[in-house]
Amino acid sequence: MSLADEQERGRRATAILSDPILKEALNEIRNSYITAWSQSDDSDADLRERAFFLLRAVDAFEGHLKSLVTTGEMATRQVTDPYR
Repeated sequence: MSLADEQERGRRATAILSDPILKEALNEIRNSYITAWSQSDDSDADLRERAFFLLRAVDAFEGHLKSLVTTGEMATRQVTDPYR
């Protein structure tokens, strides 16, 4: 993938992460899993485990977008100062 492609992907990921609707959705999803975990019965280990893995999935989704942002920033640095 070219540096220009990496820059564009980084810009797009930044826009996505900055979108208030996405921020709201991620927060609501996280809160619903935390609520499910914290309000579960002592005997409902399966529910807590599912909530944990779902929280990890949300974090992985957001982490991937953040990785694209970082890669785009590094590509921009390479383009603006290739000898760094």
